[in-house]
Amino acid sequence: MNKLTLSAVAAGAGVTALGAFLAFGPCGPCEAPAEQSMTPVLYATTAAEDIFKVDPVHSSIVFRVKHNNVSYYWGRFNRMEGTFLIDPTTPSNSRIEVKVPTESVDTANEGRDRHLRSPDFFSAAEFPELAFKSKSFSSKGDNIYDVQGELTLHGQTKPVTVRVEDTGRGQGRRGEVAGFEATLTIKRSEFGMTHMLGGIGDDVRIIVSLQGGR
Repeated sequence: MNKLTLSAVAAGAGVTALGAFLAFGPCGPCEAPAEQSMTPVLYATTAAEDIFKVDPVHSSIVFRVKHNNVSYYWGRFNRMEGTFLIDPTTPSNSRIEVKVPTESVDTANEGRDRHLRSPDFFSAAEFPELAFKSKSFSSKGDNIYDVQGELTLHGQTKPVTVRVEDTGRGQGRRGEVAGFEATLTIKRSEFGMTHMLGGIGDDVRIIVSLQGGR
């Protein structure tokens, strides 16, 4: 098994995305150190045992959106699943794939959460999940990557660039663990979520902080 230093992007996307957060927000991208970047590389074959499986109990996906153009509101998604691997030595081995049930959106207000799940926003019955799948990684130095991938939200799939930080790797109670944090900002209107654009901001910042084990 290769030695791999793990990390990556959205606690807190998230994200990773990403729809309901449209109604109330995400967080800002990390600043990457000024170093030469590598040419993006596509996936090579990676052994299944090298992949980390997302641990939802120790992971977070959060989002931020502006309300009435005066203050930011935060929300989260309570469920997620996926796999990831970040290999700084051979970036072509790196990959991230995350899926999030849109009905798990949580803004600490039951009435608002029902509205977010409705056709006005996530339309969770019609579009039950949002998803991110990476396509290539570009190293920016110091465990930071720009990751090209596809975000699926509200039934639409679009290319996005996610800033990912490899946040660590170690030994857990049941085996090897690793983690990453990813940040991105999307415009919800570009995914067909245009309801209440006057009162709820178009820009949604997403933070995805995932821990996985193998």
